[in-house]
Amino acid sequence: MRPLMRRRASGQAVVLFALLLPVLLGMLALAIDLGFAMAQLRGLQNAADAGAMAGAKIMSASVTQSQGTVVYAHLTNQSVQVKVDALVAPNRLVTLPTFAHATTVQFRDCGGASLGYTASSDAALVATLGGTRLASPTTIVPNSTCSVKVRSQVSFPSFFAGILGYPTQTVAAQAAARIAPTTAPTQITGVWPMTHWTADTVAPCPDEAGTICTFWDSNSPPGGNFKETINMSRYSDLLGAPQVQHWADYDRRWPGNTGQIPDLEQWIRFGWRGTIFVDETDSRCQTGPSASLACPNSKFEVYNGGNGNNLASMMRGYINDPANLEGTDPVKGNYATVTVYFWRYGEQDIIPRTNVGTLWSGPSSPNSIQRIILQKVRRYRFYISTVNSSSVRGYFVSFYNGAGTPQNGPPSTVANTVVMTE
Repeated sequence: MRPLMRRRASGQAVVLFALLLPVLLGMLALAIDLGFAMAQLRGLQNAADAGAMAGAKIMSASVTQSQGTVVYAHLTNQSVQVKVDALVAPNRLVTLPTFAHATTVQFRDCGGASLGYTASSDAALVATLGGTRLASPTTIVPNSTCSVKVRSQVSFPSFFAGILGYPTQTVAAQAAARIAPTTAPTQITGVWPMTHWTADTVAPCPDEAGTICTFWDSNSPPGGNFKETINMSRYSDLLGAPQVQHWADYDRRWPGNTGQIPDLEQWIRFGWRGTIFVDETDSRCQTGPSASLACPNSKFEVYNGGNGNNLASMMRGYINDPANLEGTDPVKGNYATVTVYFWRYGEQDIIPRTNVGTLWSGPSSPNSIQRIILQKVRRYRFYISTVNSSSVRGYFVSFYNGAGTPQNGPPSTVANTVVMTE
């Protein structure tokens, strides 16, 4: 009896295994396909997060007006798409020829309402989301944009779930980043040796959308030959402090002089790496000649000779350098954005023995200026077409201050940072 019972039990086990096999295979398929999908989701989330941050960062550095309406006068939607794609693609976990990836980039106002998708966003995915794309890649980022939302999606063949009726799987992740106003930094490096006189009424440079600033031309105030350039190897306090010489001083001359070559060319080509202090909120730097003597901002010697041809050549080389090139406008050509400084008061007749001179408040005798007091810092975008030997002009934009404390409100014309919101 016992051998017969064992044979019956063995037969029952085979039958039971046969009945459970599809369930076990289904569980195995679910485990493998679900596990792979979850891994893909992690990669897509990293891609969406990185893309949203990259897109918001370039936008935060391109605001041209924030009084009532946020404007991006010099930033195409394709430029944002390119920055997003550059971070999305390398953050995907696995990609194979059989995988179908799709990305959308959405602009949103300060209330979260959609202002449209980039022209290069995946058309099918945009339609599924119920949105519309902008008319052209060259269309400027929509006015009033306060945040950008990135959706990253992938469809791929199932490994085993196909036998259960699921031949493909689709996984998607999304992230959004807000452009948050912040204060301008007070210490900055990596700048061009350029500045502008704030009392210039002939060619002023207000912080307005679309405004182009003339940094020099043949008759640029103050004085035709004053080319608004700084000797960045020489800076000190205005009165009585020891003269400081920065290591990147190529011509080794002091005080202000016309022997600027090769200093200016080198600083523009490689970027000056000293540290400049500018606190534009300090009233001592804003309220008149007497207060300016106590202004703690950096003071620099200036070059007052003609240097347009040499400088223009180096500027164009800097803009075209792949390390600095930010994009290409279909009308104005290649462009790069740099930091420049504004000043109101200067110093003349410096006595080398005491390093003290008399205050210059203009506009007479501009070519006697030897040292200027920096007043505020701004960012300008320079295009190949606006830089030549007789005139150098740039467009005002805000700049990205990643170390700044985010504040509430719409993006700022001066400085912004980026905050993840989704």
